[in-house]
Amino acid sequence: MLFRGCFVVSLVCVGLAALVCGAGVGSAAPTPLATKYDSLVTDDGWKIELRASELVVNPMSNIANSFASREGWMSEPSWVWWRP
Repeated sequence: MLFRGCFVVSLVCVGLAALVCGAGVGSAAPTPLATKYDSLVTDDGWKIELRASELVVNPMSNIANSFASREGWMSEPSWVWWRP
């Protein structure tokens, strides 16, 4: 019985803390990221180059209506070259 009472009290405290603190405010500005580049040679001799430039993360509204959820779209021109 004591355990259930403590559980209910702690649950109420967590709920009140969530209401008081709220979900928080984030920036909606697009965030640029650094250009990424990688290259490798496969076991059978193929050379592969990967390049992503002008990376930008665009935040969007919260789809799940959850304080812990963060959504965003990432846009970039990507290039892949492979040659024997």
